[in-house]
Amino acid sequence: MSLLEIFTQSVDTVFKNSIEQHPTVAKYTSHLSTDTYRGNVFLKPDWQLYEFHITLEDYKTSLTYSAGRQQSINGLLHNEITNITKLRQVEPKVHSNSLPLFELPNIDWQRVSERENVEFRQAFRFFIDSSAHHRSAKHEEIRFFYCMLSFYPGARLIAVNSEHFKPANKWLYFLEGQSNDGKTQYYTLNGLSAPLHDFNLKCPIEISIDTVLDYLCFFCFFIQSEDGSFYVLQQANDAAIPDIMWSHTFIHKNKPFDLLSFYKRPKVIKANDKSYLCEVTIYCGNTLNIFEMEVTTQGLCTIKRTIDLRNSLPFKLNIQLS
Repeated sequence: MSLLEIFTQSVDTVFKNSIEQHPTVAKYTSHLSTDTYRGNVFLKPDWQLYEFHITLEDYKTSLTYSAGRQQSINGLLHNEITNITKLRQVEPKVHSNSLPLFELPNIDWQRVSERENVEFRQAFRFFIDSSAHHRSAKHEEIRFFYCMLSFYPGARLIAVNSEHFKPANKWLYFLEGQSNDGKTQYYTLNGLSAPLHDFNLKCPIEISIDTVLDYLCFFCFFIQSEDGSFYVLQQANDAAIPDIMWSHTFIHKNKPFDLLSFYKRPKVIKANDKSYLCEVTIYCGNTLNIFEMEVTTQGLCTIKRTIDLRNSLPFKLNIQLS
């Protein structure tokens, strides 16, 4: 038995027509050999490639669970369409009990009081209005949360969301802290480094061996390039990345790619009185890298070494801060 006998021109046409009907697919091409059917799925909007291989063994395995050849082929096609759907950048529906996107291992997000909700809505009205589809959001549709941060004693991270934001999973973030003169000040975390550097100069900061990794995750999340946040993968199977990216081995640029095999947990490599050298796995846009970064006790983060793992991955992580 050969795949040349199974994946005939008519079968390939069915794959092409079915896959190209998917709303996230720009184009589909394929290549057939005696033992492998390779599909190249180019995804919208930036033509990232998802490549799948169906081997003769895959077909034989599928055949044992199906009623015949046609059902087996349909099952293999359905499986790949399911994978394509999982890779799609979906804007999840925001429910009234959903929490902000930013997470740390011991973070405890709380709803603000009714009084503060009114005060914050007034104080941040410009940012809220500019992020909404329209400006008629009711009071109860604006949701404010806050949490404390281990490296900023006395400060609060404030997050706000509305079902009228575009996209719906967008959150706005603000730092609330007391400056040296005792005044409460707010800093907008909009993806630029300036607000964080200003906050670190004017408000207390405590970077220690116990807090440095949390701070680095925080810093990278809120500093963005044109590709988005430098998202630190704090654990394997991090929920910000689709399950399929963790559970499947991809053929990426003709090489096997297994995210779990590349992943490294955040760790401190070296420490002294004034700084810490840390290693983290970062997913930025649709690239994966290992970063070695120095973090000073004053909150300055500097990249010391980068190990490029994979780029042009089929899933793009999109975190909007402004």
